[in-house]
Amino acid sequence: QRRAAGQKFLSAEMLGMVLGHLGVAIFVIGVMLTESLSVERDVRMEPGQEQSIGDYRFRFVGVRHVEGPNFTADEGLIHILKGDDLVAELRPQKRGYKGGQVMTEAAIDPGLFRDIYVALGEPVGDNDAWAVRLYYKPMIRWIWLGAIFMTIGGIVSASERRLYRRVEQKAPVVRGNEASV
Repeated sequence: QRRAAGQKFLSAEMLGMVLGHLGVAIFVIGVMLTESLSVERDVRMEPGQEQSIGDYRFRFVGVRHVEGPNFTADEGLIHILKGDDLVAELRPQKRGYKGGQVMTEAAIDPGLFRDIYVALGEPVGDNDAWAVRLYYKPMIRWIWLGAIFMTIGGIVSASERRLYRRVEQKAPVVRGNEASV
């Protein structure tokens, strides 16, 4: 079909639909790749020891004691290496709060194509060894990105002006005891 002069090539409704469907596709790709390629390991690590997940090496440097405003914590230091390059220094914590609660604070190295998480567990045996949980989650951000595209698509579609035209109402016609339109 040919466009009339001044007519938009793509209406807000159509653009919103495209963005919404693109968001669904991004979301599905994110879920499928995250579920199929994620790696989670619970390991015992001593200072200087390394564990590998894919192209990444996790080097456990050690644990130190830190004082926070309302907690005390054991804070681990883990170097994330890709080849010989340092990608990130993650500092997960095992916190003890004044009320008696103990919380694990995971450390995260986020990225568009992967997130790396490290959580510090409990001391294990001697030699300053600790239980450490390592996570590699590829494409996890795509799940959120898909949701953002779907939301934007819904907002763009809802902004279509023709959806808000005023509709005239007909007066009800009364027949006997019933009212009909």
